[in-house]
Amino acid sequence: MNLLSEAEIKDIGVEHNVALDYVFKELSSIENSGVKSSNDIETIIKAGLNKYSATLFTGEELDNTIEYSNKQVENYFGNKVKSESITEIDYGSTMLSVIKKNREQFSESQIKYLLRCESLFLSAKTINMNSFIEKLDVIEESVKKELTAEEAQVVLIYLSVARNSINYWNGNLNNWINKLSGSNSKSWWNDTWRVVKKIALEDAIGAGVGAVGAAVVNIIPGIGNVTYGSAIVGTAAAGSAYAGVNMIRKHYDCEYIMSVPITIASVLKDDDNLCMVSVNDLSLFETYSDDNIDLTNVALYGDYSVLGSRGTPQDQIVYLYAFKSVKCDYTGEILNIHIDEIEDKSMEISRILVGSTTNNNVIPRPMFF
Repeated sequence: MNLLSEAEIKDIGVEHNVALDYVFKELSSIENSGVKSSNDIETIIKAGLNKYSATLFTGEELDNTIEYSNKQVENYFGNKVKSESITEIDYGSTMLSVIKKNREQFSESQIKYLLRCESLFLSAKTINMNSFIEKLDVIEESVKKELTAEEAQVVLIYLSVARNSINYWNGNLNNWINKLSGSNSKSWWNDTWRVVKKIALEDAIGAGVGAVGAAVVNIIPGIGNVTYGSAIVGTAAAGSAYAGVNMIRKHYDCEYIMSVPITIASVLKDDDNLCMVSVNDLSLFETYSDDNIDLTNVALYGDYSVLGSRGTPQDQIVYLYAFKSVKCDYTGEILNIHIDEIEDKSMEISRILVGSTTNNNVIPRPMFF
């Protein structure tokens, strides 16, 4: 992995916002009547990112960077990516799902902090943006103290993009809403903050994937620190534009919706390793969520491929999560009964990381479906 300086890591977040400006300029040059499908949006995002790349590179280096950037956009619209380092990622999902499918690419320390970050995004109820960013800053300081330089880089890039994404979309969301909806509507702050957090989380996942996916070193010839950083920017900015358009069109009465929420039925069908979990000693459970969760009244889940394996050490850290019902404001209640017991399998749900404990403190139970 290319090790970046602290300044270069900060620049990735800054350049992420510059890249988004190029995408918005491209969107602004298109008549609203001409933006109706995912193909239109995909073309616009590619064009914007390509123009951004042209400000950094020339010749063969530019051609290679554009090729890589275009692939990242296509990956988002195709909802998955395959590369030499990252095997398969369902974009629009969570860092937890990325880690589960690419476990060998992450150290235990990286997992701990990446999931702490994600938990903050998914559970925080505050509408105070500055307070939220301060919590990210606290995590960053711990990362710098406790992780090796190589381990820390992935998490710091995640945080750099997350922080800058929050600032970008807080200041620009209404411009994107107006351009995509063709109206001069203005979103209320609490509604804006809900959407900003969702987009910033998608951005951060893209940045983490780009940072860990050191396959970019193999994809772009002659790669150096600048190009490596730009490749991460391209991955995150592609995801940011995708997530931004997706959230705006879904929640602001635009004509086109690019994806559908996750339902109980789809989780039961697609997550082969999902298992119910009970915890022996709750005092040994480290909670990551900001919510005041009553662990005695929450349906907990884990990964059976880890919890049910005889090869998993008894003292290994394992991560447990729950599901929330999804309402239009993304503030649904945490479910206190297991999803296979819920009659309405069309209920829309989202996954939330609750915390971690050791393997010997957990009893896994299979799902009955």
